[in-house]
Amino acid sequence: MKLFDLLLGRAVERRIANYQNELITKHCEEVQNIYKTMQGWRHDYHNHIQALLALTEEPVRLREYLQ
Repeated sequence: MKLFDLLLGRAVERRIANYQNELITKHCEEVQNIYKTMQGWRHDYHNHIQALLALTEEPVRLREYLQ
């Protein structure tokens, strides 16, 4: 009976370890996706700032861009 309990305990530990690994993998993927999204936002933000700087000499076009 003790051998059965020992084997069962190890099986449970393996399942828990596998589950934790899956959670960590999913978490890492989510963090990578968030990072990529933020990189895109940062890129767009810099493009908007560059456009605004270029249009400061042309108030009418700047107003159109902002609208």
